[in-house]
Amino acid sequence: GFDYYWTDKYAQNIISKGFENSEEKIYQCVTAFELFEHMVNPVEEMEKILIHSDNIIFSTVLTGNKIPDLNWWYYGFNHGQHVALFTSESLRILGAKFDLNFYTNGANFHMFTKKKMSNYYFKFLIKASKYGLYNIIKQTIKSRTDSDAKLLIKT
Repeated sequence: GFDYYWTDKYAQNIISKGFENSEEKIYQCVTAFELFEHMVNPVEEMEKILIHSDNIIFSTVLTGNKIPDLNWWYYGFNHGQHVALFTSESLRILGAKFDLNFYTNGANFHMFTKKKMSNYYFKFLIKASKYGLYNIIKQTIKSRTDSDAKLLIKT
């Protein structure tokens, strides 16, 4: 039921053909799952994302306040693609640079937004999504599978 568009500067669009991001389009929200740890320059990348929305829901595993042991799986030494690692505080500072509030579950799920809410509320929504919020959303938002397929036939 969500109107999603695809973009990835390093990959070919195989699954979402016809739903490529428009460079000038504004969206209600940008989702970026397992992207932030690949950013060579997070400030520059945030500037590019914020062209499209000032609401960003994203995942990245936080390092915590101590440097993790070299055996920590998230370093990804075997592939070398994790070039940026974050603490909750470093993400708060990154968001503040763009006048964004930062919300986190304290582990791996986060949000930047201009909107103000309590971090408790953010954590509640995440927990609720695990225990039935998805079913409520599924009942209130109609699937776009058929309408998207018809749209692609017309183009």
